Amino acid sequence: MSGSKPVPAPGISAIRAHDDVVLASMALKDGTDRARLSRFHEDIWDLDPAIFHVTARNAFRTIDFSGIACPLERLTAKEYIYAWLNELLPDRAGRLRPLSTRTALATLVRFMAFARQRAGRFDAPLIDQAMLDTYLAELNGRKLQPSRVAECLRPIVQLRRLAPFLTGGG
Repeated sequence: MSGSKPVPAPGISAIRAHDDVVLASMALKDGTDRARLSRFHEDIWDLDPAIFHVTARNAFRTIDFSGIACPLERLTAKEYIYAWLNELLPDRAGRLRPLSTRTALATLVRFMAFARQRAGRFDAPLIDQAMLDTYLAELNGRKLQPSRVAECLRPIVQLRRLAPFLTGGG
């Protein structure tokens, strides 16, 4: 079929190059060696060169994708965090701060696990209104504070917002 895009192997990005610099759009600390910055293909990203808070805990200075077993989910998570850190969209929602990446990843992983449980696998095109309603009902059933429910729903909005930068769409 002419005109169709080749489908990449599972876990291979159709959007990002293997060696894209993770902190490409971030202000960096003085003296940072750009050759040593984390690359997209790595499963552990060092965000410290872009974290200026002296009191930030060391655990928040890296983000680890190696705990995500499914190659499609790991790729989605990496593209999601990369895009949110680096892409400037016209909606004025802003970029993700490096110190917030662990929370963003945790809420995305939680939603992907829910979607996998409901559909048998995580795949963005399988997310429909019925699944979202069920997820909201589950969150409300846990008697969470409204602000916590909103935080848990954020990956849904971000998946849609960042869809052009995700191999699997959003």
